Amino acid sequence: IFNAGGITRENSNLKQENQNLLAEVASLQDAVKASEAINEVIQNTKLDKFQLVAAQSIGLDSANDFLLVNKGLQDGISENMPVISSTKVVYGKVYKVYQNFSQVMLISGKQSVVDAKINNAEALQPPVLGAVKGLGNLSFYLDLVASNAQLNQGDVLLTSGQEGIFPKDLLIGKITSVTKNDLQPFQTAKVQPLMDAKSADNLFIITDYKKK
Repeated sequence: IFNAGGITRENSNLKQENQNLLAEVASLQDAVKASEAINEVIQNTKLDKFQLVAAQSIGLDSANDFLLVNKGLQDGISENMPVISSTKVVYGKVYKVYQNFSQVMLISGKQSVVDAKINNAEALQPPVLGAVKGLGNLSFYLDLVASNAQLNQGDVLLTSGQEGIFPKDLLIGKITSVTKNDLQPFQTAKVQPLMDAKSADNLFIITDYKKK
């Protein structure tokens, strides 16, 4: 009987130790992912020379297209700072800032409008300009494209930088279909987002763009 009690306690201790080890492994894996993301964003933005603050996603409100990140006032974050991934995919802008976390409005939010462009295949030709407008539910579309502009399925959308919030040449998405009416001055297009807000983990806040 006494030995049985000792075995029970030992099993309980081993179970606790295993749980602690699993937590440590998970923490190390997160640290490795964060380090890899930092190295990746350094390579992808070395020509831009952005000042970046690494942040982690801590919550998603997909119904209203807001993301929470774990950086705030104490980290030098302020409203309207752009938020990107390590691969220069734009996610949105800082909407509200608190002491140690911030609310990010995703570019899919219904209040969001981002000036966009599609670079012409011929380098000397001007890009096709338009505006990406949020539809909600983590989706958006391209609007306000001149009716005589050439849009193609698979075209890559980039930020144009004209609205002054987002730097130019951040990745937005790919065109999946085009809607054109000769009676309308503009054409629109459905867009497949490149951001993945549901699985976003390590993101980066550009802190110096407004100063340029």
